[in-house]
Amino acid sequence: MELNKYKIAAFTSCIRNISFFKTIYEDIKIKDKSNKAQSGDLVLLRITDCNSGYGIVEDYSAENVKLNKGDYIVTTLGNRFSGTNVYGELLKSKISKGDLLFQLSISGIYGNYAFVENFHNNGKATEAELIGFLEYNQKVLNIKDINNVFNNIPKQNNKSKNIFVFGTSAEVGKTTFVCNLAKTKPNNSKISCAKVCGTGRLKDKNNYLKSNCNFAIDYVDLGYPTTYKQSVETIKNIIKNIEIISSNNADYCIYEVGGDMLEGGADTILEFAKSINAYIFIVVNDAMGALYARQLLDNYKYYVFVAWKPNIKALSERLNEKVYNIYSTKDVKKLWELINE
Repeated sequence: MELNKYKIAAFTSCIRNISFFKTIYEDIKIKDKSNKAQSGDLVLLRITDCNSGYGIVEDYSAENVKLNKGDYIVTTLGNRFSGTNVYGELLKSKISKGDLLFQLSISGIYGNYAFVENFHNNGKATEAELIGFLEYNQKVLNIKDINNVFNNIPKQNNKSKNIFVFGTSAEVGKTTFVCNLAKTKPNNSKISCAKVCGTGRLKDKNNYLKSNCNFAIDYVDLGYPTTYKQSVETIKNIIKNIEIISSNNADYCIYEVGGDMLEGGADTILEFAKSINAYIFIVVNDAMGALYARQLLDNYKYYVFVAWKPNIKALSERLNEKVYNIYSTKDVKKLWELINE
């Protein structure tokens, strides 16, 4: 059956190269037989329960679309191991028409297993029925087939400075800090901002661009809905390619590592950041988390702790080092001075 026979409520934000998608839209078929599911596979779903969970989905223009029972959406399969939100993944190697899937992120990632704490999202995830996989030229479409517009990776510009932003948990203020860095960038400089780990959302990229960032990119642009359950080699390729692309578009390249420092490839990215002598900022929410982050840094010297939630004076005293406030323009400008020493 053809895709254009359905009234689609949303094409989710995992589909970044929407112009290319539109050129093949008329030729896309719906494969309703069982298929070996892969992260990034594009599927047609029918919403069966939206009273719990997110109840919305981010579309390809970064707008939140309210979901209603019976709505059809085109989205992607994937994994998400959030420490503060929905935890879920693809458990079976094959899924079939009629199987129940669960929304794992606002960006529209779905898996066939989800765990939600009772206090969050009514203790359930938004549910949908699989109608089928999207097929083009007798092949199941994956967002790698659509999104990767950087097939010819340019030669690297080694003159740019690299800045990595980690956090000791999700929702700790990393994106806010990246945006504040971009807003206070040195005069006449170009800044690139990239999200290199976690669960991709188009809103984050748009926030970078609204904050005086000249260029923005994330791993979804390269064809990966999340970095969870990706191999170490894949994570290395993602960060290396994003670094090369970013360095050709900016004097300063800022990389946000989503989630905490333990999952989604963050450990691999930390080792990469240290290997290229990047400046590392760690957004912390308590002294104990900061102490473990310091242990992971393993005596690496180019790092600074930043924060906004705790009492920063108390945090500085407990850590016996200066902690900077991500909301203080004076502090953020001081951090630029450290970067340029």
